[in-house]
Amino acid sequence: MTRLWISPGSTTTGSVVDPLCAACERGFVPDTLVFVQNPKVAAGMERIAEIAEETVGVYGEVPDVRFENTEEETDFAGYYEIVRDTIEEAKDNGAEVAINMTPGRKYMSGIAMQTGVQKGADHVFYLLIETREHYGEAYPNIPSTATELYDFTEEV
Repeated sequence: MTRLWISPGSTTTGSVVDPLCAACERGFVPDTLVFVQNPKVAAGMERIAEIAEETVGVYGEVPDVRFENTEEETDFAGYYEIVRDTIEEAKDNGAEVAINMTPGRKYMSGIAMQTGVQKGADHVFYLLIETREHYGEAYPNIPSTATELYDFTEEV
């Protein structure tokens, strides 16, 4: 079965890659990564995507990577449409779908969670880092007692 990971883009590597690493540890190893980016984060997303590819490669095959773009940072409808259409297409093709709602602006997290639940995503992940002391550290270097990966399809 194909596994698809959808994540907002970000200027911070950890918010994109750390939840992916946690999900892989939990057993969700995606075949395809879809990053939804806007012009303010696009410049750094190539490098973040490379790190994400390497991360998944540790757990399985190196995934395919795809970028989807909104016209501007506050293109709320465009962001929603990309997430919705990506989920629907993947589900129509029998894929298991996970959404990372950790990175990005609050509206991105809200849209990701709502759309994921409404459109039947299999997982809607959020990685909580318990203390600011570990912000900016790579997931493998953070004590496991200081993180919690929540799946809102199980929580709500």
